[in-house]
Amino acid sequence: MNPEVRVEKEVQLVLIARQIEEARVQVDLARKMGEDPELVRLILGGLRLTYLAMSVGLEPRRDMSPGFSMEVLRGGETVLLMDSEPVPVFGPYLEYVFSGAGIELSPGQTLLVEPGLAKHVIEEALGRLAREQAWLDWEMPSGGLGELLEKKLDLVAASLFADDLIERQARDAA
Repeated sequence: MNPEVRVEKEVQLVLIARQIEEARVQVDLARKMGEDPELVRLILGGLRLTYLAMSVGLEPRRDMSPGFSMEVLRGGETVLLMDSEPVPVFGPYLEYVFSGAGIELSPGQTLLVEPGLAKHVIEEALGRLAREQAWLDWEMPSGGLGELLEKKLDLVAASLFADDLIERQARDAA
């Protein structure tokens, strides 16, 4: 393995280990305060899976299909991926969810995403899209919905895919 690649991998593993520890702290804190730590637990699960995959030499985006992952682009924007295809969610909301869990994302980072977390972010995007569609219907009753319809179809497909993965996980756990 190229020494630069090995150093980059080691840096990513240290970063993810710190993120895992922060997520654990946030889960414990939420429980102590009587709050539901579900989103943080889903983030923690994805971080753990990412760490495990990377520690055995797998690349989260390339080697872990089918499923969801996210990339933090060099500019800091986040992209949710279903297999290797972008899902049209609102990137700042995805960043907000991680930030709310105390997780600081790093440009260039790729993380595996639990299907339940992907479903949550997709449902938020569907709600946002419905509000946008209602506004367009009000402002331009004669059209302008083609792009929104395409996004909606992509989001519904991603939501159904997340549901399927969640059901498989439940069956496998039983």
